[in-house]
Amino acid sequence: RLQTSIAEQHASLDLQVLAEVPQDKLPELRFHHQPSAHTFTSAYPTLSIWELCQQAEPEGELDLGTSGERVLFYRAGLDVQMRRISVGEHVFLARLCKGRSFAEACEAALAEEPGFNVQACFAAIVRDQILTDCYL
Repeated sequence: RLQTSIAEQHASLDLQVLAEVPQDKLPELRFHHQPSAHTFTSAYPTLSIWELCQQAEPEGELDLGTSGERVLFYRAGLDVQMRRISVGEHVFLARLCKGRSFAEACEAALAEEPGFNVQACFAAIVRDQILTDCYL
Protein backbone atom coordinates (compact mmCIF):
# COMPACT_ATOMS: atom_id res chain seq x y z
CA ARG A 1 0.00 0.00 0.00
CA LEU A 2 2.79 2.40 0.85
CA GLN A 3 4.61 1.84 -2.45
CA THR A 4 1.37 2.46 -4.32
CA SER A 5 0.57 5.59 -2.34
CA ILE A 6 3.91 7.31 -2.98
CA ALA A 7 4.68 6.18 -6.53
CA GLU A 8 4.57 8.61 -9.40
CA GLN A 9 1.26 8.67 -11.27
CA HIS A 10 1.22 9.06 -15.06
CA ALA A 11 -1.63 9.99 -17.36
CA SER A 12 -3.79 7.01 -18.24
CA LEU A 13 -3.94 5.30 -21.61
CA ASP A 14 -5.39 7.49 -24.36
CA LEU A 15 -8.16 5.34 -25.78
CA GLN A 16 -8.06 7.24 -29.08
CA VAL A 17 -4.46 6.07 -29.57
CA LEU A 18 -5.59 2.50 -28.87
CA ALA A 19 -8.51 2.85 -31.30
CA GLU A 20 -6.13 3.93 -34.07
CA VAL A 21 -4.06 0.73 -33.89
CA PRO A 22 -4.79 -1.41 -36.98
CA GLN A 23 -6.76 -4.56 -36.15
CA ASP A 24 -4.05 -6.85 -37.52
CA LYS A 25 -1.47 -5.25 -35.20
CA LEU A 26 -3.47 -5.63 -31.95
CA PRO A 27 -1.89 -8.99 -31.00
CA GLU A 28 1.58 -7.38 -31.19
CA LEU A 29 0.61 -4.41 -29.02
CA ARG A 30 2.63 -3.78 -25.85
CA PHE A 31 1.84 -1.51 -22.92
CA HIS A 32 3.38 0.69 -20.26
CA HIS A 33 1.71 0.71 -16.84
CA GLN A 34 1.38 3.04 -13.86
CA PRO A 35 4.42 2.93 -11.57
CA SER A 36 1.91 2.88 -8.70
CA ALA A 37 0.23 -0.32 -9.92
CA HIS A 38 1.54 -3.70 -8.88
CA THR A 39 0.37 -7.16 -7.96
CA PHE A 40 1.02 -9.16 -4.84
CA THR A 41 0.70 -12.91 -4.39
CA SER A 42 0.59 -14.63 -1.02
CA ALA A 43 0.03 -18.15 0.21
CA TYR A 44 -2.26 -16.57 2.81
CA PRO A 45 -5.53 -14.62 2.47
CA THR A 46 -3.75 -11.31 3.07
CA LEU A 47 -6.39 -8.99 1.64
CA SER A 48 -9.11 -10.79 3.58
CA ILE A 49 -7.05 -10.38 6.77
CA TRP A 50 -6.52 -6.68 6.04
CA GLU A 51 -10.24 -6.15 5.32
CA LEU A 52 -11.21 -7.92 8.55
CA CYS A 53 -8.81 -5.72 10.53
CA GLN A 54 -10.35 -2.56 9.04
CA GLN A 55 -13.76 -3.33 10.56
CA ALA A 56 -14.54 -1.67 13.90
CA GLU A 57 -16.53 -4.73 14.91
CA PRO A 58 -15.33 -7.66 12.77
CA GLU A 59 -18.14 -9.86 11.53
CA GLY A 60 -17.59 -13.59 11.34
CA GLU A 61 -14.34 -15.46 11.40
CA LEU A 62 -11.61 -15.79 8.85
CA ASP A 63 -10.36 -19.25 7.96
CA LEU A 64 -6.59 -18.86 7.67
CA GLY A 65 -6.43 -22.32 6.14
CA THR A 66 -8.03 -21.07 2.93
CA SER A 67 -5.94 -20.63 -0.18
CA GLY A 68 -3.80 -17.59 -0.74
CA GLU A 69 -4.80 -14.48 -2.60
CA ARG A 70 -3.50 -12.40 -5.46
CA VAL A 71 -4.06 -8.67 -5.07
CA LEU A 72 -3.84 -5.77 -7.49
CA PHE A 73 -2.75 -2.48 -5.91
CA TYR A 74 -3.45 0.73 -7.81
CA ARG A 75 -4.41 4.33 -7.20
CA ALA A 76 -7.62 6.14 -7.97
CA GLY A 77 -6.72 9.76 -7.47
CA LEU A 78 -4.95 9.80 -4.11
CA ASP A 79 -6.71 6.70 -2.79
CA VAL A 80 -4.97 3.33 -2.79
CA GLN A 81 -7.27 0.64 -4.12
CA MET A 82 -6.84 -3.09 -3.67
CA ARG A 83 -8.79 -5.86 -5.30
CA ARG A 84 -8.52 -9.61 -5.53
CA ILE A 85 -7.55 -10.92 -8.91
CA SER A 86 -7.68 -14.40 -10.35
CA VAL A 87 -4.70 -16.44 -11.46
CA GLY A 88 -5.48 -15.52 -15.06
CA GLU A 89 -5.68 -11.81 -14.27
CA HIS A 90 -2.40 -11.99 -12.40
CA VAL A 91 -0.62 -13.73 -15.28
CA PHE A 92 -2.19 -11.37 -17.84
CA LEU A 93 -1.17 -8.24 -15.91
CA ALA A 94 2.30 -9.57 -15.12
CA ARG A 95 2.99 -10.25 -18.81
CA LEU A 96 1.65 -6.87 -19.94
CA CYS A 97 3.62 -5.04 -17.24
CA LYS A 98 6.82 -6.83 -18.34
CA GLY A 99 6.38 -5.51 -21.87
CA ARG A 100 5.15 -8.74 -23.42
CA SER A 101 2.73 -8.57 -26.34
CA PHE A 102 -1.02 -8.59 -25.88
CA ALA A 103 -1.22 -11.98 -27.62
CA GLU A 104 1.42 -13.50 -25.35
CA ALA A 105 -0.32 -12.15 -22.25
CA CYS A 106 -3.64 -13.62 -23.42
CA GLU A 107 -2.13 -17.01 -24.22
CA ALA A 108 -0.34 -17.24 -20.86
CA ALA A 109 -3.45 -16.21 -18.92
CA LEU A 110 -5.64 -18.70 -20.76
CA ALA A 111 -3.09 -21.46 -20.17
CA GLU A 112 -3.28 -20.80 -16.41
CA GLU A 113 -7.03 -20.18 -16.27
CA PRO A 114 -8.90 -21.71 -19.23
CA GLY A 115 -12.09 -19.73 -18.48
CA PHE A 116 -10.22 -16.41 -18.27
CA ASN A 117 -12.25 -13.52 -19.72
CA VAL A 118 -9.73 -11.39 -21.62
CA GLN A 119 -12.25 -8.68 -22.55
CA ALA A 120 -13.52 -8.20 -18.99
CA CYS A 121 -10.02 -8.10 -17.55
CA PHE A 122 -8.71 -5.66 -20.15
CA ALA A 123 -11.77 -3.43 -19.66
CA ALA A 124 -11.17 -3.44 -15.88
CA ILE A 125 -7.50 -2.48 -16.15
CA VAL A 126 -8.36 0.30 -18.61
CA ARG A 127 -11.18 1.49 -16.30
CA ASP A 128 -8.82 1.44 -13.31
CA GLN A 129 -6.25 3.42 -15.33
CA ILE A 130 -3.51 0.80 -14.87
CA LEU A 131 -2.17 1.27 -18.40
CA THR A 132 -0.51 4.49 -19.52
CA ASP A 133 0.62 3.95 -23.10
CA CYS A 134 0.76 1.40 -25.90
CA TYR A 135 3.33 0.74 -28.59
CA LEU A 136 4.26 -1.78 -31.27
